[in-house]
Amino acid sequence: MVKPNGILSALAAIPGLVYVAISAVIVAAMACRVGTIYSFNVNEGWNAFWASAAWNGANLYPPVGDLKLNNYPPLWFYLTGALGHLVGDDIRAGRAIAGAALLLNGAVISLIAREIIGAGKSCWLAGAAFVAIFGLFY
Repeated sequence: MVKPNGILSALAAIPGLVYVAISAVIVAAMACRVGTIYSFNVNEGWNAFWASAAWNGANLYPPVGDLKLNNYPPLWFYLTGALGHLVGDDIRAGRAIAGAALLLNGAVISLIAREIIGAGKSCWLAGAAFVAIFGLFY
């Protein structure tokens, strides 16, 4: 005979398992996407241009009166340019950094949830939900 509490706890675990499964698919898709040659959207080429400019010593920010095409913090471009120089492609470097940032954000959200709800609880669910939802929609 099955206990009612066992059924309820199994049903309560389903959303967490769904989030973990979606997160695993998102991570696998990011890993496959990093190595592709073509660009997925125009923002990748724009980021690669500014990363190359930062790595080669160009001015990232024009004078105040000029039209600004760049609103990113400079560290992103220097980091992408440095990794792109090692890898040989600024677009792939940007994808790798963005994927790592997504996973690190999920880990930090899990740590924040652990501080709020306690170490014995399912704090990993917050990070998995973030990776799943952010990965699906963005």
